[in-house]
Amino acid sequence: MFEILVKRSEDLTAEEDAQLDETSQLAFAGSGAEDLCWSNSEWFLLGKFAGRVVSIVGILYREIRVGDGVVIVGGVGGVATHPEFQRRGFAGMLMQRAGALMGDEGKVSFGLLNCAPERMRFYGSFGWQPLQASMFFYCHGERRLYNGPVMILPISGEPWPDGEVDLMGGPW
Repeated sequence: MFEILVKRSEDLTAEEDAQLDETSQLAFAGSGAEDLCWSNSEWFLLGKFAGRVVSIVGILYREIRVGDGVVIVGGVGGVATHPEFQRRGFAGMLMQRAGALMGDEGKVSFGLLNCAPERMRFYGSFGWQPLQASMFFYCHGERRLYNGPVMILPISGEPWPDGEVDLMGGPW
């Protein structure tokens, strides 16, 4: 049976943390993303099958700069499913729960994620929309342009503001 748990990062058990790390390492091995300065998630949605963490979604809340204004977003990152458990819809169930969590409990107007081009269709199926603006982040004190797709999830119905996006920190 598949169950979804929502936990703050500091509330993970040692076993959950180890299973989360294993799933992430296997899912992202060879992705080329290892050399970025990734921000840590504050919350995790854990998908457990037979008591084992097999799918994860990380969330953090952050003020970012968009154009001349500031927007508080729910940043979604580290979406992964252990290779032995892929193609069962587990990550999709977590993504649906993530949108609800950010709106209901996070009280943010938008979710924001970056992804590989081949994952855009997956995220799009849950209401995420491509963002056409340039996005910048910081790594080792240097401002860098993110070169892949960026997507937003409109949660409150507000329009996304115009202008370049500055994560004001590392990506997630």
